[in-house]
Amino acid sequence: MVRYSYIHFMTTVDANAVEAALRGGVEYLLRGKKPATWTQNTILTKDLGLDSEDGVELACFLSESLGVEIPDIVNPLIGAEKGQCHHRTLGEVTALILELCMKPAGGRLS
Repeated sequence: MVRYSYIHFMTTVDANAVEAALRGGVEYLLRGKKPATWTQNTILTKDLGLDSEDGVELACFLSESLGVEIPDIVNPLIGAEKGQCHHRTLGEVTALILELCMKPAGGRLS
């Protein structure tokens, strides 16, 4: 398992704060358009047309909005599981960011 080093800036963050920041970031990437459908099962790449480059911009946006540093090798929109590319849902991205917010510096990311 790879170790990541990042800094935890916020003392409190919850799923509502993460989802609000995520929605703001996605609307920014969609140039102000609000998604017609927006559920925990919305796949941000396939359903909304975002790509891996948008994931990098979204990571920067979330870092600034929530005060947490997201490791450079973590793309919130796309993950790798068992050697396969996995496009994350809104719920999965929210959980990932919450996990990053809760990890101490030098912690492990699953």
